[in-house]
Amino acid sequence: MLHATASGSGIHLAVSTLTPIVSTQAGAPIPWDDAQATYLPQSQHLADGIGASVTRSRLPLVSDRAALRPLDNLLCPALSIELAPLVGPSNRTPITDPAYQQRLAEAIASALIFWRNQAQPPVYAPSPAPGLQP
Repeated sequence: MLHATASGSGIHLAVSTLTPIVSTQAGAPIPWDDAQATYLPQSQHLADGIGASVTRSRLPLVSDRAALRPLDNLLCPALSIELAPLVGPSNRTPITDPAYQQRLAEAIASALIFWRNQAQPPVYAPSPAPGLQP
């Protein structure tokens, strides 16, 4: 979930406040309001990667946990990214500044690409049908 705001400063990352569920019985239903609980370790890993990339880009970062219904209802790694202006002692860079947007985009995109390459599931080649040669 990506959100921009005129208040605050820098990047705010949040993962769900749900308690992680380590394993579930195969085929067992998962309550809608707790769907994210099975993905919290992956969500936190993703948030850590984005946070590290933001920090390397020398952008202010706030990491937290938040009870956000859209996050809690997802059956995949998920986090909230809130983009705010840069506020410094002598200047204020609005979220609409193209150079600031570029820094944000590069930091987030590089972290997502790295995370995707680390989190890829194994590729399974389908078995040929019986009697057919590949």
